[in-house]
This record gives sequence, C-alpha cells and structure tokens, in this order.
Amino acid sequence: MRLATLLIFTCSISLLFSQTSPSTFPGYIVEMKKDNLSWRWNGQLHFLKNFSPGNLLRLEEDFTSNLFWVSRREKKWKDENKFQFLWRKKYRSHWGIQTLIQSWNFSDENTLVKFSKHALLQGVWIQAGRHFRIEPFFGWTFEKIFDHQDNG
Repeated sequence: MRLATLLIFTCSISLLFSQTSPSTFPGYIVEMKKDNLSWRWNGQLHFLKNFSPGNLLRLEEDFTSNLFWVSRREKKWKDENKFQFLWRKKYRSHWGIQTLIQSWNFSDENTLVKFSKHALLQGVWIQAGRHFRIEPFFGWTFEKIFDHQDNG
C-alpha cells in the first residue's frame, strides 16, 4: 500500500470563528535545560506578516533536542524538528491561492525510531461563507518511516 500518491489532494474545511495568530509569541526563543544525566534544547521561531488583508506570510520552526547519558561512554540523542511555510495571496474577496511547505523529522536513538515527512503543496482557498472556508491542495510528498520510503 502506498503512503502517498503522485498527486495528492487534501481538502480542509475550516470553521473560522476566531482569527488568531498561529503562535502566542512572535520571534525566536531557544531554551536549554541540563541536569546530571541529560541536556534538553527547545527552539521556536514564529513569524507572521500580513502584507494587506488576505495576503500573508507565515513561517514556523519548532525543534526539540535531547541528549541522554546512557553510560559513561555512551550518549543517545532524541530529536524532533517541525517546519512550516505558508504564503497566501488574496485575489478576490472570496478566493485566493496559497503555497504550503511542511517538513517533520524525528529520530530517537533509544528506541531506534526514525522518520521524516515532507510536503510541497499548492492550493486555493474559497471563502464559502462568513465562518466557512474550503482549501483544496495538490502537490508532492516524501515519507520515510522505518525502512519504508515513498514519495508521490
């Protein structure tokens, strides 16, 4: 069974009762915590720019990295990285186009789990009502999970 198809089609129907920012803060934050046997890094980049009503650029990057001392000589990493880029262009009051790039990487040396998912999508948005939007996308995906690799 294929994990992705050559042309993928996703459609999301959003109820737009509140127009809030995708993040609770703008900018970039890096946090590091350390105890006796582990280190933890967290980083978040959230950028949202409205050029005019309906035209926006959104960039989000979230990562978590952990280093664990298993023994005196052995260290194990656990990492997760999520990236999203959205560019939306309004053409009329009720429709526009958008480009979406997503990437998700995960690796855990303790459990030997490793996967990655990536997508490049082009779509339109149609405002069907005051609180109702339809967003069909077409594009390409690449997935690698355990030893299985698929793209489409």
